[in-house]
Amino acid sequence: MTALALLCLLSVDDPAADADGEWRVVKIANQPIGYEFSETTEEAAGLTVESTSRVSMKRFGQDFEMRILARVEEAEDGGLRGFRIETTQSGQTQVNTGTVADGTLTLTVPKGAGSETRTMPLDPDVKAATYVDRFITEATPAEGESREFPVFSVETLEPITVTVKGLGPKETAGPDNEFTTYRAVSLSRSDMPLTSTYYLDADGEVVKVDTGLMGMVSFAATREEALKAAGGSSFDFGERSLLRIRPVPSLSASRSARYAVAGGELPELPGVQTLKEQDGYTLVTVTTPSLKGLDVTGEPGAEYLASTRWVDWKEPEVSGLAETLDDALPAGEKAMAAEKLVRGAISATSYGVGFASASETAKAGKGDCTEHGVLLCGVLRAAGIPARVAYGFVYVDSASAMVPHMWTEAYLGGGWKPLDATRPGWPEAGYLKFGDSALDSDATLPTKDLLQLSQSVDRMKVRVLETSRRNLSP
Repeated sequence: MTALALLCLLSVDDPAADADGEWRVVKIANQPIGYEFSETTEEAAGLTVESTSRVSMKRFGQDFEMRILARVEEAEDGGLRGFRIETTQSGQTQVNTGTVADGTLTLTVPKGAGSETRTMPLDPDVKAATYVDRFITEATPAEGESREFPVFSVETLEPITVTVKGLGPKETAGPDNEFTTYRAVSLSRSDMPLTSTYYLDADGEVVKVDTGLMGMVSFAATREEALKAAGGSSFDFGERSLLRIRPVPSLSASRSARYAVAGGELPELPGVQTLKEQDGYTLVTVTTPSLKGLDVTGEPGAEYLASTRWVDWKEPEVSGLAETLDDALPAGEKAMAAEKLVRGAISATSYGVGFASASETAKAGKGDCTEHGVLLCGVLRAAGIPARVAYGFVYVDSASAMVPHMWTEAYLGGGWKPLDATRPGWPEAGYLKFGDSALDSDATLPTKDLLQLSQSVDRMKVRVLETSRRNLSP
């Protein structure tokens, strides 16, 4: 499975019936949820690889379908010549393109209602990702042997390092759950905490790819098998992402809580989230700061006020919302008013939206926590308050679980203070933060660090030690 298909999962029409290429069935927890198709064409200048991915499943009970069409042009030496990524979600289509000429990459990306073009130097040694896929099958490294390649990532729009390592014979379960021994190869990326494992048969064909993310795998298949897998699945990706813990009804009403966390890497956030290492786990104390009377102080960085592809606050749909805020309020109270304003602007909860920009959300009036977080970020920036999104887990009492979540942080009183338009009012102590982002990338993947959160579902253990209506000492 290509990283682009795994991370974006966005869409186009199914390939033609006579398409000559490779088909794969995509599964999670042994349930088919979609397919991948790729076709390679040889040209005088090199190769062109066109691929399509489609996934259909549930997210918290709602139908969820995402697709992607990618075209990557590769030079004779494996270098990148160009690419085109077309994505469609919630009825909206966006296109990213790139063309390489004389050591310069020209990128065109969506921005608000239009697009913008920029250039960047690109070393001629930087390969297309398709070159690495072909290396795995045509020059499979022996056990213990490894190779590194500089590769241009079309997901994050930056050069990265890809490491391919031979693992030797390795047993794995096939689509029928029967175990077979194949030659195995691992592929890891310098920009993401993700290692995929490829399994090859005696002919050098890839029969299975374990993505290394939440049990998602793909298997070689016929066209009929692949298209059938995209017909819809009862598998609920939302339910799969829950981190179950012992019920703590008092947590949602508490201003402070102390956790024991194992298997997760959380950041120190002075005044909000403090850490203390213990034997085998981390003691995490979460407090809820007051925003009343706070104003913007200090210089957090220009990126936290910028209008970007995702936080496109200069679009009238977003700036218009900010103009309704009372300028006479201190920044902290204005931020809380913006929180309620965004909550009212998003009238429908929708889990069918992958990741929308602030202006797209303001127009559609629907989305989940990511849309609330991004739109609030945009409204705050339009009001002159530095803002970013934060991501981690939030406790949901009805599910007795920590749920993957995105919220917003405003720079007030010399530090970052949490806000949450999906749950207006000061965020309580049921939040565990993993990271944050200015969302200043114009790539297809808004922030690559979200993968860390997804992986934590399978490896992290959380226990609530105590809760309090007052802030606990660290």
